[in-house]
Amino acid sequence: MAQSILVVSHDGDLATGLRAALAKAGVAGIVLDRAPSATLAVRILQSNAKEIDAVILDLSEKDEALEVLRAVRGFAQPPLVFGAAVSPKAAAGVHAASRVGGCSVFWRFDELPRMLALKPAKAPAAPPARLVLFAPAQEGAGASTAALHAAIELVRTHNMRVLFTELDYHSDSVAYRLRIANPKSLTDLQPEQDWRAVITEWDGLHVLAAPNSARILRKRGLPDVASVIADTGKDYDVVIGDLPCNTAVATRQVLSAAERIYVVATAEVTSLYLARRRIAELCSVGADRSVIRLIINRDRPGAVDAELARQVTGLSPACRLPNDFVAASEAETEGRTVSASSALGNAFGCIAASILGKPAPKRETPAAGWTRLLTWR
Repeated sequence: MAQSILVVSHDGDLATGLRAALAKAGVAGIVLDRAPSATLAVRILQSNAKEIDAVILDLSEKDEALEVLRAVRGFAQPPLVFGAAVSPKAAAGVHAASRVGGCSVFWRFDELPRMLALKPAKAPAAPPARLVLFAPAQEGAGASTAALHAAIELVRTHNMRVLFTELDYHSDSVAYRLRIANPKSLTDLQPEQDWRAVITEWDGLHVLAAPNSARILRKRGLPDVASVIADTGKDYDVVIGDLPCNTAVATRQVLSAAERIYVVATAEVTSLYLARRRIAELCSVGADRSVIRLIINRDRPGAVDAELARQVTGLSPACRLPNDFVAASEAETEGRTVSASSALGNAFGCIAASILGKPAPKRETPAAGWTRLLTWR
């Protein structure tokens, strides 16, 4: 069954129509990307041929389609290639493709699932848990820290059953942060073994860590995290996912299922610009823009106001995390989480409350700077 599909077309509506057809057919777990030019498509195929199961050519763009088709025919193990003739302008492309050969043609969007032999996803025993994702605008923005502490707050303060999934498969930092010895990941699963067998419990929080080596991924392939999340409803209320900076093929499968996606930027204009790019990237691979929220991390007075954030990213900040270096540094050094009574810990509590649609918790936070010295007892 095809899992990763590359659409070659200048027209974004073609990819949108194909996604809608797959969804209508009840097909889940498909990653559908678009290359706007033949040159880019060939480059992608040459570098990622083993990760792409099928290529769909827009036959209304005859010359571009033929360029890709000829290139694919030279591959030792070519992917499946299909021609989309859903546009009235595709007639010339259909004729040309038939002369070159090696391309099956479909005329309606709803024909694609049948041609790819895709079957509707098996209905889970219970609806999946609520999925909330955290994505960094850039490296070091603090998305992983925010995601982990929001998950911990959901467990400790709101008594939720939470699964924390580390979707950055090249950074297994959560195990180190929580001092988890010998963590397991989905790549450790044996045939026919249930995914729950590789879950680690830490103070009430269930953790699905990333593999501790990229070599394991190259040997065993990317884990099917979409199937795991679809099967979480019986055991969990909320799944918190920590996304990498560049959305990998495996993690793109879960974007459309997310109830909320927090993009975390730092309090600089450049970071806001990178957040705008990240938002556009997420939307281009299946995320619903209406569920995306902006978090400003390491905030400080006068750094970035709400209007500037809105102008640059299109979103007003949903939450601001203070630049509480002392609390973050002490927690990192001591191998623990940020104190819930600190200003930063209080902000993490606000994120957890917002996920559940509850008002922010009222907590007394210690005074800072000279005020802390003057009020010390």
